[in-house]
Amino acid sequence: MKHENTNIPKKIISLIVFIIICEAVGIIGGLATYSSLGSWYADLQKPSLTPPNWIFGPVWTSLYALMGISAWLIYHSKSEQKQRALTIFFTQLFINFIWSFLFFGLKSTLWGFVGIIALLLSIILTMIKFHKISKWAFGLLVPYLLWVSFATYISGELWYLNR
Repeated sequence: MKHENTNIPKKIISLIVFIIICEAVGIIGGLATYSSLGSWYADLQKPSLTPPNWIFGPVWTSLYALMGISAWLIYHSKSEQKQRALTIFFTQLFINFIWSFLFFGLKSTLWGFVGIIALLLSIILTMIKFHKISKWAFGLLVPYLLWVSFATYISGELWYLNR
């Protein structure tokens, strides 16, 4: 007789893998970010609502973990749409990855603003696809959407103030 819980270790491993993939995007993107924080970014005129630098690490670490869990829920769903949804998810994750290089790597407020608009749109598309498959997966992306919406405002203001 097959035991019902034999897939639990595989599910836990796959959950860890999804979270690690998302966190790795943040770590690698963070390398581009940290190289410019003390110099170029410090000299930019910033909007009054700009959060202190120390807040970004904990917020992004939490958001990447939620993204990993969300994608994991889709991966383990029985939906026929899950492959398409995950393709869109990984596309937005790639856009998230390149944003740090557009803004901090290129030291360009304009390219950062363009990149974050693309990211925001791709998050919305991901959430639309995820909502059709799992309300939980969708809900886990809400904080990400809210943070990137706020970051889009900050990015637009940075471009405007420093053009």
